[in-house]
Amino acid sequence: MIIGCDISHHQGEAIDWNKMAAAGVKFIYIKCSQGDYIKDHDFEANLRGACSVGILPGPYHYMTTANAYKQYEWYIRCMGDYMFALPPALDVEERGITEALVDSIGRHLTNWMEDREDVAEYKYPTIYTNNGIGNTVFKSKSMARYPLWIAHWPGPSVPLTKPTLPSVWKGGPYFIWQDKVLPSGAEYGVPGALDHDVWGTLYPFPDGPQKRVLSLTGLGKDGAKWTGKMEVA
Repeated sequence: MIIGCDISHHQGEAIDWNKMAAAGVKFIYIKCSQGDYIKDHDFEANLRGACSVGILPGPYHYMTTANAYKQYEWYIRCMGDYMFALPPALDVEERGITEALVDSIGRHLTNWMEDREDVAEYKYPTIYTNNGIGNTVFKSKSMARYPLWIAHWPGPSVPLTKPTLPSVWKGGPYFIWQDKVLPSGAEYGVPGALDHDVWGTLYPFPDGPQKRVLSLTGLGKDGAKWTGKMEVA
C-alpha cells in the first residue's frame, strides 16, 4: 500500500515534514486555490515542506460555482511556476457545481498540462469527489477520461477493501482513494485531523528521485534586482 494525504491551511503551519516522511507518506495533495479569488495562504510553505523530504506533491483547486475560465486562470496563477509530480486536481464537493463547469475547467487544464514537463505522464487533471456528489453531478461517460480521486470513508462497523465509485467511473480503476479521515494526524506529524489517501491502480507510482525548486533573488550586473528558480536534486 502506497500512503498519501491531502492538506490545506487547516492543518496550520506546524507540520513536521520529517515525521511525515518517516511515517511512510509518499505523496501529498496540497490545497492551492478556491473559486476565482482565494489562494491557500500555506500553499507555498506546504509545497516546500513536502519537496524538502521527497514527498511527491500535487496541487488541488476547491471548485465553486464561479465562472469556469476565471477559476482556471486563478488556479494556474496560484500554481505559478512550481513543479509537481502529480496532476492538478479539481475538488468537486460544493452544491450547484455542474458537469459542464467541471469539464470546462478540465479542458483548459488539459491544454495547460500539454506544455508541462513535470506532469507529462498524465494527460488529464484528476477529479476529487465522493459517490453521492459524483452521481449527482456527473452523467456523461466521457467524464471518465478524468482520473478519479474518490473519497469513500468506512462507517464505524463497516470495513472497506475498496471504494464505491460513481456510475461514470464504475468498473474502472481509480487514481487515488481517500479512504479515511484521521481524527489526529499526529502519527504523520500533522496537528489536528488529517485526510488519509492510498494510491490506486490507474497509474504506476512515479517512484524515483525528485527535484526540488529553490526560489532565488539577487542583483544583476546592472544593479537591478532579479528573482528566479533553480532545480536541485
